[in-house]
Amino acid sequence: MLLAVYVGGCFDTPGNDVDAGVTCSKVLPTDCGAVPSYQTTIAPLVGSACLPCHAPGGVADLDLTTYQNIEQIESTVLTEVYGCLMPPADAGTTLTPSERNELLTWLVCQSPEN
Repeated sequence: MLLAVYVGGCFDTPGNDVDAGVTCSKVLPTDCGAVPSYQTTIAPLVGSACLPCHAPGGVADLDLTTYQNIEQIESTVLTEVYGCLMPPADAGTTLTPSERNELLTWLVCQSPEN
């Protein structure tokens, strides 16, 4: 199952547990009963927290501007967000605990294009 692969890889990855003075919880969501909508929740969240760097012309190589682009590298996105590495503390954008949980829930629950 998807969750076991990520958990195994992420526990071995040292994370940035402190992001701008806020502890980054390393707890993966386990309930896929209410998966956030890509269109109404995830896309706007990615737009505000990720696209300043992860878009054409941004400082990062990974383009997260479309669902298809995110889907192709969802394991990388999940590992980075779960590992408290993205967004980095110096990026100027952050995820609230609620936003982070929504993004992780969506990723763990197979990243539906809903």
